[in-house]
Amino acid sequence: MVRLRPTVVDSSFHGFMGKQGSSRSPSLWVSPGGGLHYDSYEGGTRYAQDIPSFFVPNEWVHVTWVKSGQEYFVYRNGKDMKKFPAPKTCLLTTGDYDIGRVDNYFVGDIADIRFFYESLSAQQITNMISSRSSS
Repeated sequence: MVRLRPTVVDSSFHGFMGKQGSSRSPSLWVSPGGGLHYDSYEGGTRYAQDIPSFFVPNEWVHVTWVKSGQEYFVYRNGKDMKKFPAPKTCLLTTGDYDIGRVDNYFVGDIADIRFFYESLSAQQITNMISSRSSS
């Protein structure tokens, strides 16, 4: 879960969370035209999608990317946007995970980054976003 405000939405990818390097697994970008792009791998299989019209320049957005079993769920401001196939395993490893860049730098503000070791329900996501907005 991350709250961010891109100030640049253009024809390039701007990575805001991810693994810099050849596999980039798992990683998130503001994609060309304001989409949300995710990318992950398991062995030789790639799991990647672009969700168009996700970001607007200078607008704060909560992005939540949940892996539950072999499915990814993507939420925008607590609203379930899409469900996609996911690998059996997808691990964040310390020491090589970057905030604010993946192949290209993110331009804007990043706040309230949270990582969880268990899948969150839609209600848990909504409650967390609501509690942060009211404080």
